[in-house]
Amino acid sequence: MNESDMTPLEADDLEPLEAHEELEELEELEPAEAEGTGAASGETESDPRRRSGQPAPGEKRELHPAQIHVRKAAMIVAAGSMLPWMTGQAEDLAMGPGFAAKALVLAAAWLHFEGAKARHDEPAMGFVKSLAGIHKLAVPVLAAVIALLGVLPLIDSEIGGAGPWAEKFGLVLAGFTMVHVYEYQFTGKFNPVFPLMFLGPAVGGLVAIIGTFSVNVLGGIGAVIVAAGGCMACYAMYEAMKEAKEEGERKKALAREARKVARASRKG
Repeated sequence: MNESDMTPLEADDLEPLEAHEELEELEELEPAEAEGTGAASGETESDPRRRSGQPAPGEKRELHPAQIHVRKAAMIVAAGSMLPWMTGQAEDLAMGPGFAAKALVLAAAWLHFEGAKARHDEPAMGFVKSLAGIHKLAVPVLAAVIALLGVLPLIDSEIGGAGPWAEKFGLVLAGFTMVHVYEYQFTGKFNPVFPLMFLGPAVGGLVAIIGTFSVNVLGGIGAVIVAAGGCMACYAMYEAMKEAKEEGERKKALAREARKVARASRKG
């Protein structure tokens, strides 16, 4: 039956019908893409539960530009947070006990990263590998305890205000973010909350630039570095959203093409 022979009711029902067909073809298309990806990556029947694009055991997933930028932003924020970008008014204390407390937090982040490497059978420090072999939570718990000792106002108790908390928060956020990006290569799971949390260092660094530079140059440099890293992470979040939108549009285009082919085959 030609479209010109349709009754008004049939013509009105055409658009919902096409939407329904598009949904069905999208569902059919995604498994087809998964099969193609699995074949390209060497997936066999012995591992049918592996998702499309998920690396085989021992292989790493390739990072997207957004995740690479998030990792770089974390490194920048960590470097800036080692400087007294919010405790410039107590520079002597901030670069003494304050620096020691931050070094402890940094050590905890390093231990957490080494533990992640050991969990995924990557080269790691010997004692960390041995500790990870005892229990999968042994290294993360020890890293959390060390980080807590650095974060709490114990070593740098003479520095008051919110400055020390903000600076050490930047180190904790940077460390956990780097571990999260690293583990994404094996798990395929990436939480957008991590780059979103860098909004704090971005805003805090921008606000602190003028006030800290007026007290000491070293703290002002730290504020600039932290603000730059935070802004980079926020831009990476924008990149990730843009990539997701483009991927959605690509799937829609493929679905429309598949619908056209299906219609042509039915008419034939």
